[in-house]
Amino acid sequence: MSTDIQAAPERRRRKARSDAVENRERVLVAAREVFAESGIQTLIPDIAARAGVGNGTVYRHFPSKGALIDALLEEYWRDIDLLRRQAQETADPWIGFPSKGALIDALLEEYWCDIDLLRRQAQETADPWIGFTLLLQGMLQIQDQRLWLCDLVNAPQYQTRDASSVPTRLDETLMTLFHLAQEAGLARPDVAPSVIPLIRHSLSASIHASHELHIGWEPYFNVVLDGLKSSPSMSLQ
Repeated sequence: MSTDIQAAPERRRRKARSDAVENRERVLVAAREVFAESGIQTLIPDIAARAGVGNGTVYRHFPSKGALIDALLEEYWRDIDLLRRQAQETADPWIGFPSKGALIDALLEEYWCDIDLLRRQAQETADPWIGFTLLLQGMLQIQDQRLWLCDLVNAPQYQTRDASSVPTRLDETLMTLFHLAQEAGLARPDVAPSVIPLIRHSLSASIHASHELHIGWEPYFNVVLDGLKSSPSMSLQ
């Protein structure tokens, strides 16, 4: 009898630890879902409600929303690191990525690699207008699938605009394709190619707005295309 009484506190401690681990995982799962749907502007109460826990439970594990985002970034990096480990030169994969900034840089690198692949495919398209529209559409689809990471991409502190950066090459490709489409009579001749980067940013912003308003971004995308092409009948389907 005395042994059972002595063991009871330890069983309660183990149960509490198990519940804490389970609640932390539920919060992380909920945060991934809600951030994907609404972006990183999401409030902690929304995440708590999705996880089925109280606000206090979230804050016990993550003192702030920033700490929760950090945990998601670290978790995401561990996943992609499994795929990249063979390419790492160091035995400890964390040696090359010791800070939050480096983790974010690695996530953005993966994002821009996907965008750059689309860019190269668009360059190989025979029809410059189709290449132009498919590149823009593919970019928006990627951003729609990674909404919370899209917030980081558009944050000023993570903008890179050197001549070799993917964003710069992306804008250059879009401007070149648009200019070729103009020469082929497929795009409006009175729109300067230099405004295309501004249009790209406007379209990126529409992704977030579409989630906030619970409407698709595709109609807005087609309206923008209608304003750029020489014939309204060429709307992207």
